[in-house]
Amino acid sequence: MSANDNDDAGKNPMCEWQQGDYVLDAGGFMMAEPIEPDPEWPYVAEFHREEDGVVGLVAISQTCDLVQGGEGNGRDYVSFSPLVRVSEGVARDALRGRKPGLAELETGPDGCFVDLTRTMTASKDLVRTWTRQNGFDDQEKRIKFGRAIARKYGNFAFPDAFDVATKNFRERAWSKHGKPNAPLYKVYRSIAEIRFMCAPVWEAEEKVVQLLAILEPEDQRLETFDEIKIEIEGQCAVVEWPEGYIWADPAFRLGGIDDFTARDIKASQAADFDYLCW
Repeated sequence: MSANDNDDAGKNPMCEWQQGDYVLDAGGFMMAEPIEPDPEWPYVAEFHREEDGVVGLVAISQTCDLVQGGEGNGRDYVSFSPLVRVSEGVARDALRGRKPGLAELETGPDGCFVDLTRTMTASKDLVRTWTRQNGFDDQEKRIKFGRAIARKYGNFAFPDAFDVATKNFRERAWSKHGKPNAPLYKVYRSIAEIRFMCAPVWEAEEKVVQLLAILEPEDQRLETFDEIKIEIEGQCAVVEWPEGYIWADPAFRLGGIDDFTARDIKASQAADFDYLCW
């Protein structure tokens, strides 16, 4: 929902807010910290300010929840994550997708990222007194920010053994991020999503796994279907499954979104491969 679909700013001061907007004048980020053991009150609420690396707050609530409000409808509060200053090395990893807890703002202060691992809540009555800064000029980048939030809080938790077995595959995809001259860059940029299906269930003692590689529309692919197939086939062949895992027959299925059914999508889980190739 767009903020423009709501009352004008004169009637509703929150109507200009969108997910990803930020403030620099909120005073700090509030969270509970442990103190000396106390059976009655072992924690204390503290503000983290710029000396702690926190330079502002970023709204992570959905835009529709930001602009709508009213007593009793559950939308009178806003969730914020801190805007933090990070080192150059951490910034590089974040831009390559290796830090799912850090998200980028388009118009934020240089060297700062949104720390999605921490959140705090503020009432809209308080938020209205803060000076809103527009986090994005490009709507596509704002949408990407929303996907980063979904990635952090909505990703499926694959079993540890699965993560270990597919680590080299993920590393191969990660290593091509931001390298358009690398031969395999075109392959992974042509894949919209990689998903894994497990039968009967991930909790079973014996698991049969199948990879679903959903390709971008044909006119948006940077590599041919055959070259993509060769890469996926090769990576499936070198996965060393631990006891209790085997590949399905076939090990993978490759195609456009129309080649998969709703049942395929619902019965599979998205892997953290595609984000790293944006």
